[in-house]
Amino acid sequence: MLIVLPETHEARKQISVLRRECRLSYRDISIAAGVSIRAIRNCERYNVLVAEARVRIDGLYDICKLISTLKPQNRIRIWLRTPQQLFEGKSALKFIQEGKASEIKRIIYGMITRRANR
Repeated sequence: MLIVLPETHEARKQISVLRRECRLSYRDISIAAGVSIRAIRNCERYNVLVAEARVRIDGLYDICKLISTLKPQNRIRIWLRTPQQLFEGKSALKFIQEGKASEIKRIIYGMITRRANR
C-alpha cells in the first residue's frame, strides 16, 4: 500500500506523519536526527528544533516517501532500522544521522528505476 505523505516542511507535522504513517518511534526519529528523544517530543509539541536536526528530519521524511513506493507500510520501519551493505553495514537511520540522506535517496531512486524497467 502506497503511503501518500503530505508536502510539508514543518518539523512537527513531519514528525507526526512519520510516527503515524511510517510507524516510526520517537527513538527512530531521534537516531536519524541526532538529537534526544526529548528534543523530538518537544519539536512535535512546539515546532522548535536545531537546524542540523531539522535538515536530517527533512531527509528522513523524503526517504520514507520514496521507500513507501517499494515497501509495504508495515516494513518501512524495519527497512530503516536494519543494517545493510548498501549503507556500509549501517542502518538507514544511522546513515541519515551522518548526513548521508542524499546518498540513500540516490540508492532508492535506483531501486525504483530498476523496478520500473522490469
